[in-house]
Amino acid sequence: MKTTRQIRIGAILSYVSMAVGYVVQIVYTPLMLRIIGSNQYGVYNLTNSIVSYLSLFSLGFAPAYVRFFMRHKVRNDSEGVIKLNGLFMSAFLILGLLALLSGGIMVSNIGGLLGSKFSIAELKLAKILMILMVVNIGISFPLIPIVSFIQANERFIFQNGLNIVRQICSPFLSLPLLLAGYGAIGMTAATTAISIGISVCQFWYAVRVLHFKITFKNLEFDEFKEVSIFSSFIFLNAVTDQINWNADKFIVGRYSGALAVAIYGIAAQLNSYYLGFSTAISNVFIPKINNIVADYGIDKNEKLNSIFVTVGKMQLIVVGLILTNIIVVGKEFIFFGRAKII
Repeated sequence: MKTTRQIRIGAILSYVSMAVGYVVQIVYTPLMLRIIGSNQYGVYNLTNSIVSYLSLFSLGFAPAYVRFFMRHKVRNDSEGVIKLNGLFMSAFLILGLLALLSGGIMVSNIGGLLGSKFSIAELKLAKILMILMVVNIGISFPLIPIVSFIQANERFIFQNGLNIVRQICSPFLSLPLLLAGYGAIGMTAATTAISIGISVCQFWYAVRVLHFKITFKNLEFDEFKEVSIFSSFIFLNAVTDQINWNADKFIVGRYSGALAVAIYGIAAQLNSYYLGFSTAISNVFIPKINNIVADYGIDKNEKLNSIFVTVGKMQLIVVGLILTNIIVVGKEFIFFGRAKII
């Protein structure tokens, strides 16, 4: 009953988070663009897109954690969970270091990376932004096992509640820095500060509430081989997603400059919201599906099919409603958005 409540309320909070984020962006983005200008926003958007490739260093291990956590959970193997935490923490500490080193190489070659369409001032700005973003993503790597632990325990209310806090805090912390003249650097610094604050809350919740424990002794490296094989397929999917959703900004920036990236980035952001409305439902069922798979029950396939059909119907209703509205009032919405931004 508790799990059902977490899934139901967690899914609702996912949509609340997206709705809050959508409203915030509708109000905040035009203000931000007027303050920093389209070119600076384009540099920010492109830099963020390039740095996001460093997330590939996670190698698909984060989603794999839930599967192997559930395998230990159904066996009531608490010692196995503790060793699993140590295994994943060791991996992500190493991967985080590799991400930082790769980010340093990217920063030192910023001119060749962005191309000739950017001015010297824009390249200097991109370099500072990239340093802040690389540090941010490097810090996030050791937190991945903790966040995965919270998800595996199906604490969706806490997770999605934090996402709502993040959505609300971001503009309220960024706007004063923008008005003070710090521009995209202030906006990035604010995002980094919020991420660190959220990470501290997640660490506290995992340790104090969920009793997250870890050991680096007698780690099961045979299990690590299984994790690596399983995560390799997730990694291939992550590479495909990065190419599909971020390579376009890089190409636009390299051949058309910062202004084109700013315009394209806003459209891409709307597309990401549309995709998010679908995955908000399926994400809360990930631990439950892995639990069913790990339980090896004779009616496993029947249970899985029931979940897939139910989730598929809900996703179709949500994205179908949005698509219908885009078809009916999409043109007017685009002209409204253009009037707000220009």
